[in-house]
Amino acid sequence: MEGVVCGLGLNPLQPFPKRLDPQIADSPKLVWTTADAVRQAMRDSAAYHIMSPFELSVSSQSVVPPFVLEAGAPLVVTLYDLIPLIFAEQYFAGSSRQRAYHTRLDLIRQADLVLTISESTRQDALAHLQLDPARVFTIGCGVPAFFRPPPEGNEPREVVAAALPGVTRPYVLTVGGSDERKNINRLIEAFAGLPRHLRTDLQLVVVCQIDERNRGRWEAWAATCGLHPADLVITDLVSDAVLKSLYQAASLFVFPSTYEGFGLPAAEAAACGCATITSNTSAVREVLNFPAATFDPLEVETMTSLMERSLTDDDFRRVLRDFGSRVTANHRWERVAGRTVEAVATLTPPRPRRSRSPARRRRLALAGQFPPTRSGIADYNGRLAAELSKICELDLYSTEHASRTGRRPGGDTPMFPLNALGRSINPYGYDAVIYALGNSAHHHRTYEKAVRYPGVVWLHDVRLSGFYLSYAIAEVGPPGTARFMADKLDYLYRSRTPAELASQPSFDMDTYNQAGLGLTGELAHSARAMIVNSTFARRLLELDQGPFISPPPVRVIPLAIPNPPSISPIQRQRLLIGSFGIGGQHKAPELLIEALSVLRSRIPAELVFVGPQHPDLLQSLRASGRLVGVSEAVRFTGEVDEATYWEWLGRVTCAAQVRSTTHGESSAAINDCLAAGVPVITNSPSCADLPPGTVELLHPDASPRELADRMHALLTDASLRNRLSQAGLGHSTVATFAGAAREVLDFVGTLAT
Repeated sequence: MEGVVCGLGLNPLQPFPKRLDPQIADSPKLVWTTADAVRQAMRDSAAYHIMSPFELSVSSQSVVPPFVLEAGAPLVVTLYDLIPLIFAEQYFAGSSRQRAYHTRLDLIRQADLVLTISESTRQDALAHLQLDPARVFTIGCGVPAFFRPPPEGNEPREVVAAALPGVTRPYVLTVGGSDERKNINRLIEAFAGLPRHLRTDLQLVVVCQIDERNRGRWEAWAATCGLHPADLVITDLVSDAVLKSLYQAASLFVFPSTYEGFGLPAAEAAACGCATITSNTSAVREVLNFPAATFDPLEVETMTSLMERSLTDDDFRRVLRDFGSRVTANHRWERVAGRTVEAVATLTPPRPRRSRSPARRRRLALAGQFPPTRSGIADYNGRLAAELSKICELDLYSTEHASRTGRRPGGDTPMFPLNALGRSINPYGYDAVIYALGNSAHHHRTYEKAVRYPGVVWLHDVRLSGFYLSYAIAEVGPPGTARFMADKLDYLYRSRTPAELASQPSFDMDTYNQAGLGLTGELAHSARAMIVNSTFARRLLELDQGPFISPPPVRVIPLAIPNPPSISPIQRQRLLIGSFGIGGQHKAPELLIEALSVLRSRIPAELVFVGPQHPDLLQSLRASGRLVGVSEAVRFTGEVDEATYWEWLGRVTCAAQVRSTTHGESSAAINDCLAAGVPVITNSPSCADLPPGTVELLHPDASPRELADRMHALLTDASLRNRLSQAGLGHSTVATFAGAAREVLDFVGTLAT
């Protein structure tokens, strides 16, 4: 196991993963599976692992490229189930897909190693495909850490009630489908068979994406079984957040399927602390591995009997919950990954890897926002310009109207309206034009110049969906906005564009972010070079370009740290945690409030949000504070002036700057904290670039309890706070705007002119 080197390939013909762990995205072992990349891996004695061999919409040559077979690399395949083979009459009746399916079965037979997600699937593979038992391993299936019992003080019923108004009583829950093997009809009948005094207090909630014909069929069957229409709630598709709350709040989870390759919903329910019972067939019985919690899915009376016991016998319910929480530890992705590595180690050994480059008085242009415009990028450009003007000839091009011309952040530095660039002033007269861009409507004019006159594009964000959506609405106008976005997606991603976005572009930027579409390609294609603020941002930028297309030369220049203003010393408040900057859901404020509720069971800590919050979010956060009992310990300052902002930095004991999502941005607020000597807890991937010990780094998916533990350690350990404070102050003395300006000049010197 020690000798196995793992890599991950992204299929160029498929959409980017909806969610990619920052640590994976940052790994050099994550590559586009092009011929060169795979051949290189083959030279390193790697095996080729096919994660999903039965994607019949993808050609077989895409699943196993010919050059993989030519290289003679060991072939590893993950097998989820053989349900279409075992129930061929249901899945292939009148279908032309059976032949394609059998071609993939031949691929499984040829594989050097077959990994199955359950022992039941392994036995199916041995019986139906006549595989050698020595090359078939069970690795199991994983439940994300997202599925967990609710934190203390959290009330999932409120989430359920808001999302599903039809759920008005305690309920029995299942997650199913319209497939016959999902066995929903028998579950409805079994639920109807519960004693009346018990059933009238309950509803049966079925989570399932379903068409109207099948919905009507189930509702008619429920009526035949004697159920009132309100007794059965069919949710259709729900978000993961709602599903988790449904699991957490359910009186009982029942999984009646007659056949599964694993039975993930049962594992998710148990991981959320829900009492769970399942059928005793196929892989489903392996999920809990507890015979007393299983029933024969074909015997309605047996199902009813076990449901009744599970709902009324408190001791048995406690056993179900305890047993479920114990066994779900075996269904975590770390365990699955470990078993996978152990299996692959029976096939392959490993091997090693590689490295990188140098600056004169030059003529530069810096284009974008500048003070007095109120934005983080404007302030940053102003400070950078002041330092650049000391070491090169510098002209500034402002996105503001001509009336702003003449304001000079760099002292005597000339400032021109941006529209003069290319009209009256030759952009090719500079060693480089640097375009500073972010993910908002403020950068429309800068973008237009950047794609017209190639220069060095400085991306302060590497997810630009917000920018492009605002551009489509403001510059293209209602009749053509959807066409504009569709054309951009087709131009930038071609076959990698998710089908639903290709046909119906979304106007929600999170949809693009979740699909891994950064929309950086147009700027990358037209730029001479690019600057980003962290190695993680650079990695996201590279991945967004896809196979065969690399961005131009990219330099990482971390955000410089400003000198704090001279303010009167303020007594730091003991046990006060600060969160600084403009608020939003992406700043994970709910996580901070939940962590505070855990923390206050140990020490009387308080939390202050310094910066503006949207009124709707502010109302929601106040409600969350009341819900978990910490409202008196949470304060919201709203927007404050610069002096008050720095006063708060002088007041807090430490800062918690966390995010629920990352788009490759760096945090000016974290830099402000370092400059003020405030110890920082953060999960920002960009902070991995900081010297060790400068901040307390959390895992990106840290739970409220994990965050609370770090807060507690920091608030109660003065020596730890002092070490972090000194490290932050030390780093702020070297991460200066003067240093950033020298980096810019050095980078321009490496570019061909």
